[in-house]
Formats: sequence, structure tokens, C-alpha cells
Amino acid sequence: MEKTVIYSILNRITNEIYIGSAIDYTRRWINHKNLLSSNKHYNTKLQNSWNFYGKDNFIFEIVEYVSDRNNLIIREQYYLDNILFALENDNRFHQLGFNTLRKAGNSLGYKHSKESIEKMSGKNNPMYGKSVWIGKQHTDESKKLISDNTKGLALKEKNQFYGKQHTEQSKIKMSKNNKRLSGMDNPNYGKESKNRRIVLQYDINNNFIREWSYAGDASKILGIHMQGIFSCCLGRQKTYKGFIWKYKTPNKENKELEMEIINLYNETKITQREICKLYKMSPNKISKLLKA
Repeated sequence: MEKTVIYSILNRITNEIYIGSAIDYTRRWINHKNLLSSNKHYNTKLQNSWNFYGKDNFIFEIVEYVSDRNNLIIREQYYLDNILFALENDNRFHQLGFNTLRKAGNSLGYKHSKESIEKMSGKNNPMYGKSVWIGKQHTDESKKLISDNTKGLALKEKNQFYGKQHTEQSKIKMSKNNKRLSGMDNPNYGKESKNRRIVLQYDINNNFIREWSYAGDASKILGIHMQGIFSCCLGRQKTYKGFIWKYKTPNKENKELEMEIINLYNETKITQREICKLYKMSPNKISKLLKA
């Protein structure tokens, strides 16, 4: 059964968030992770944040289940307006989130029916072989309107804040709302991420050196970049700074991870093969876990 949902991708360090909608959440979730892990995501801001902070600091969550897919865009717009202030004429939308468009309704995750595609393509399209601007020119009135819109002049009188100024109290309040929470002000300060993975360090000859609680510790103590360690662990490069880095394979004592995999398999349409790819575990181990 497909899960039609509104979902979010949250950076737990900066609290920046991406709001999206999907007809099939499981496939969209896997697609996002695969694109981000391979450094090929279409959202540059989200990709750069993922590369810098690492996947362990991102949370994928379902915000709302939408029973009627016809309301999907409406509900997505609701969260864009109320979480990212998409309707407000200020910079909060871009400061608080990863979304690039203030208006919901892009075509990602939506598939036209074969009938619709046939109606829109080739000679069935009423605009086939035509160009509405051939032999035409803009009127002087149209040119002025386009020019004013480009400069933002036409929007000024429609803007509820045109000609007004914020009070000092409003400025202080806006500044506090827009300021990223850091240090002890961050609700996650002092908390250890449940998604952190243990990293193992080896020399060039594959001799074990040390076990690190996560890549960030090795990065701080050794004075090297965390992204280089991640690249080795994900198999993008063999060594970094003269060492081999690997994620520690989860063992049977990790009940939390096992329950996560079992619940994901039981509650979604994800296949065992997709689970193996997502968690980087052997098919035999996944099969035994799901049969237990």
C-alpha cells in the first residue's frame, strides 16, 4: 500500500528543514538518501549541508499522512506557510529551510497517466508546431509592466509593508526567531545522536588501530576533516590521511537497529534488497533477522 504523505528532512545541528510531499514515501526516502550519499542531489543547499554535517545528523520524518492524494499539494503548502513562512516577504523562508520554491506543486513524485501523456504529446497538443510570439511584439504598456515587475515596482503597493517600518521591538523579536540556535541554546546540545555509527581506524596494511564512537571524535582529535572519513566509510575512496576507515558492522546486541529494520520492512513496501543497500548489510544477515 502506497503511503501518501507530507514528509520532512531535518538537520538536527542547524534545525534547517526541507518540506516535501510524496505518493510513495518509502521510495522517495530511499531516492533522497541515494542521491545525497552519491553527492548527486538536485537540491544544492541540502546536498552541501549533508556533505558538511554528515548523514548521522539528518532525520527523515513523516509529518502527516494524507488520505486523499488530491489534497497533497494543499497540505504541503500549509506546512511551507506555517513552518517556513513561505507567504511572508522576508528571508526567513531561505534561512530556515532547504526548499527553493515558496509554492508547492512541483512535479516530483507525480506521474501522469498514459492517457494524459498521449493528450499532451505530439500532434495531440494544440500548440504542436506553433509559436505564439512569431511576428508579434510587446506593446509599450506591456514593456513597462514587465520592466516594473522586474524592478519590483509593481509589487510595492500590493505589499502590506510598503511604506512602513518595523518597530525596534519587532526587529528584536524577528532577530531572535531567525537566529540559529547554537551551543547550549540548541535543544540537542549535550545529547548523543542515536544515529551515530562507530568508526574503525586501520593502517595501510589493514592492521586495526582504534575504534572511534563516531567520525566527529576522530576528526576533532586528529585534526582531519570528517567528510574524508565518511568518504572512506561509504566506499568512495580507499584511504584518507594514510589510514583506512570503516563503519563497524552492527551486531546482534544492537536491538534498536534490528527493530528499526524490522519495523521498516513490516510497515512499508521496501524489499529486502533495498534494505541491504540502505543499511549496507549482507542479504543473508537481513534474511535471518526478518525470519527471527
